[in-house]
Amino acid sequence: MPPLATGTRCKQGRDHPLNEELRTANEQLQNVNEELTVKLDELTRLNDDIDNLIAASDIGTVFLDLSGRIRRFTPAAARSIALTEADVGRRVFDLKLSLDYPTFDDDLYSVLAGGLPVEQEASVTADGRVMMVRIHPYRRSDQALAGAVVTFVDVTRLTAAERRLQVYINSLPHQVAVVDHAGIVCLTNAAWKRFAIENGGRPDRTGVGVDYLDVCEAAGAGGQVIADGLRAVLNGEMASFTHEYPCHAPSEFRWFLMTVSPVEGGIGGAVISHIN
Repeated sequence: MPPLATGTRCKQGRDHPLNEELRTANEQLQNVNEELTVKLDELTRLNDDIDNLIAASDIGTVFLDLSGRIRRFTPAAARSIALTEADVGRRVFDLKLSLDYPTFDDDLYSVLAGGLPVEQEASVTADGRVMMVRIHPYRRSDQALAGAVVTFVDVTRLTAAERRLQVYINSLPHQVAVVDHAGIVCLTNAAWKRFAIENGGRPDRTGVGVDYLDVCEAAGAGGQVIADGLRAVLNGEMASFTHEYPCHAPSEFRWFLMTVSPVEGGIGGAVISHIN
């Protein structure tokens, strides 16, 4: 009998470290489980935040994977281009969007292939609204390309206001152009365009998108004076700038008065007018 008692004590001695290891492992698993629960709660809250943000957004947004399949979209996108929940998982290329944007597929393919973002104005065929469509790459946290994000911003009222503004300035008899803070022409009136054509001006050197400072500086000494005055107004160094210059036609001697005034309201840029 004594040998049996001794054997039992030995077995209990061997079990003790194993029990400790099991308890330690169990505590570690418990800690991991608690951490996972916290992370899951955080992830759930984050998903809820994203879902609520998407639901509340007034900007139509569509998330696409690399093959152009729709992953999710905002309610505003459904209203903008007539999407339904049944369209999730379908390739946007296979859908007939209610959007007058002939190059949409090509632009989207370009972005999905790693190209630059695209911005294009398009009209909604159903009701004539005007949308600013932006196609941007969708990148993961490691910057790997994973698809595209397409947004639709309703600019109908803004477009209508721009058209009214164009009508207003077209009614002015003298030449008018608006340049941005860098001197790039962003708006011209009919008289400006007509004067450029009548005097042999090239559209690529007189129209929207042209760097007016470059045009002036390329015109020689007189143009440099104008460029310096325009730059001073754009930089806030002068309240306004005026300059008289000759621009004679074959049939008459003509002098023009150029006036440069800053655009008010903190927008930046300037209004340029030429009066005969």
